[in-house]
Amino acid sequence: MLRTWNDMVQYEYANNKLKYYIFLILTDGAIHDIDDTVDCIVESSYLPISIIIIGIGNANFSAMDFLDADDEPLFSTKLQKFQERDNVQFVEYGKFKHSEQLLARETLEELPRQMLDFYKKRGVTPGDLAATFTDMEARDYFSKIGMDFVARTSRLHDPTQTFTGSYEESDLYMPVPDYTNVNYAKITK
Repeated sequence: MLRTWNDMVQYEYANNKLKYYIFLILTDGAIHDIDDTVDCIVESSYLPISIIIIGIGNANFSAMDFLDADDEPLFSTKLQKFQERDNVQFVEYGKFKHSEQLLARETLEELPRQMLDFYKKRGVTPGDLAATFTDMEARDYFSKIGMDFVARTSRLHDPTQTFTGSYEESDLYMPVPDYTNVNYAKITK
């Protein structure tokens, strides 16, 4: 699954250098192919991706701690290179299930630094990442639908105003795109 995600992000990154992606994995702790997983994580560290792994249950999560690689970057024997940056955060749900705030803080703690590290290595400053609604270009269908929803339900042209209208029931549903004519050969390696 992570390999497919990497391929999709690599394809998207070619079209929009300012998008950043988060891959959330819920796991019971079992990894069936650690070498392949390390290869995928190392590859993703060169892409605008953060991976958040949430361990659920009472399993041994030592493999997840290893993948988090806070102390030492992972090395891919297949790619013959180290992780470019830390792009993985592991959180054991059981340690934080008593507090939604602590769980959220722990889960998202490294995300801003991971994103900024990625862009800093490419000479992009935080100011370059700032974009107003009118400057943003909808690069894919769901971005466009999401921006259309936000435009209908808020007042982004004037951030001092708040939305005082009502939501239409149709605002809550996004149409599903037809993927039957997509050429997947262009997306995957």
